[in-house]
Amino acid sequence: MANQSKEITQNLYGRSAPPSHQTVKLLTAATVGATLLFLSGLTLTGTVIALIMATCPGAV
Repeated sequence: MANQSKEITQNLYGRSAPPSHQTVKLLTAATVGATLLFLSGLTLTGTVIALIMATCPGAV
């Protein structure tokens, strides 16, 4: 049964499916990358707002 599902996977993708630890590594890296990108966006937004408030006399 295991050989049959492996053969089906190889036929569908032309190669065997990646091991589960590689999938976990990929998902972890994607999650960490997305989180860091989100946090950098928040930092940039906060910086721009702070600069606007500091430089425009009517903004405060």
